[in-house]
Amino acid sequence: IVLESVDFLMYLNWVMNYYYD
Repeated sequence: IVLESVDFLMYLNWVMNYYYD
């Protein structure tokens, strides 16, 4: 559960950087 949450957060972080940076 924790690893999945971290993975999801890392994915969101990548997406935000990719589209908004």
